[in-house]
Amino acid sequence: MIQIGSAAKTVWSGLRIGWIRTIADLVGSLCANPLQALLSPPPLEQLIACQLLADDSGFADVLADRRARLRAQRDHLAHRLDGTGWTYELPHGGLTLWLHLRTATRAADLATRAAARGLAVIPGPHFAVRRTDAKFTVSSQPGPDYNRCPRRAV
Repeated sequence: MIQIGSAAKTVWSGLRIGWIRTIADLVGSLCANPLQALLSPPPLEQLIACQLLADDSGFADVLADRRARLRAQRDHLAHRLDGTGWTYELPHGGLTLWLHLRTATRAADLATRAAARGLAVIPGPHFAVRRTDAKFTVSSQPGPDYNRCPRRAV
């Protein structure tokens, strides 16, 4: 079993540090890879992450706050998508809400129209084979136009 984690998505996007938990033999193999050194973050960032993770209650509070804000933003975005004719499933976690567009709407076309209106929508074919899916990212710090974003994309 391998467990992969990151402080960038749970604590702060500027803290570009992640970790891998697995059996000792696999850790040894990963550390022996010459490319591993290129992926190591600077020592200061490693120390910050260690300090955050060492304080169980502090990290738990940060994580609980982050989850609550992201969940509220996810729910808000989903509510704004109601009535567009697109369907979606609320994810249990993560920062993305995948839309299933009407069959007449191609995700690439939607992304082009959205870009002309100042919105970034990533078409599904970049990540999946279905041409009628689009990816909306759930933001924990919405900008002033966040309420209008989904409807401005059409």
